[in-house]
Amino acid sequence: MKKFLLNTENYTVSLLTKKLNKDYLFHNVAKTQQVVNSIKELIKGEKISEVDANILLFAAWFHNVGFINRKENHTEASVNIATTFLEEYNIDNTIIDDVVRLIRVTKTELEAKDLLEKIMKDAVSFYYAETSFVDKNELLKQELKLLFNSDYSELEWIQKNINTFVKEHRFYTNHAQENWQNGKDKNLAKLVKIEKKLLNDKTNQNNFESSFQTHNTLTIKATIILAVNSLMLFGLLVGYYILNTTIKNQEVFIPVLVLLFFNVISAVLALIIAGPLKVKQATNKDVLNQQINFKRKILKYTYVVFFGGIILSIIAFVFK
Repeated sequence: MKKFLLNTENYTVSLLTKKLNKDYLFHNVAKTQQVVNSIKELIKGEKISEVDANILLFAAWFHNVGFINRKENHTEASVNIATTFLEEYNIDNTIIDDVVRLIRVTKTELEAKDLLEKIMKDAVSFYYAETSFVDKNELLKQELKLLFNSDYSELEWIQKNINTFVKEHRFYTNHAQENWQNGKDKNLAKLVKIEKKLLNDKTNQNNFESSFQTHNTLTIKATIILAVNSLMLFGLLVGYYILNTTIKNQEVFIPVLVLLFFNVISAVLALIIAGPLKVKQATNKDVLNQQINFKRKILKYTYVVFFGGIILSIIAFVFK
């Protein structure tokens, strides 16, 4: 049987090495070898008989080989390849049936019903407890993008994995619970830490976007004031010429001078508001908010000066 297991290993490794799409960054020959090693550890830890151990190892070597044929429903493709191979070597049908059963139980939605199925489920998900989990999980994310055009954001992917860790996955066997759960808990803590950082970055980004949007609004208002000021300056020149031909010069001089004075001040203030943010300082949220608040206050003063100038010039003209 050892020789046959070696033939099985050579056969499946050869298939995965030569025929598997290179886009399988996660579900590749290395993943299969990791599952086999996990099976061996659980066989020893759970004191499994030699016959059952061989069945588990057959299933482990074949469980992902179906990916060479198709990405959807690869489990049944694996079953077909395993069945054909085992039948060619005249392996007993009861053993083949058990191998098929263990390959199929690797589907995420299925629950383990006996010890062998529990071992198979735990071995497939051992990577949840590995110190290299975060790196391997990123390979899985990239694999899904390449093969299925999935478009998870970094935050969505982390939250999806946290949900899997907390609500969907559990280790079944005593050995896994005693020896692997701690590693899984540490990886969950890493995921939560990453999620916290991403949420904080997202909040800061939203704050920056909101601040820049506020600045754009202030700039638009300042630009409108500048445009109105330009029209008023033009109107003053034309109006002064017309009035100067019909009214005594001293009667319109003071109102025009008052309006021009306040008009210039409001224009200067509007230019300050419309000026660009200091880029280096704008990367600091507090400094950015200070710049926005400063411009918001200047805008209030601009309105006061602008409309105050109009009112005072009218008063000056009426009470000339």
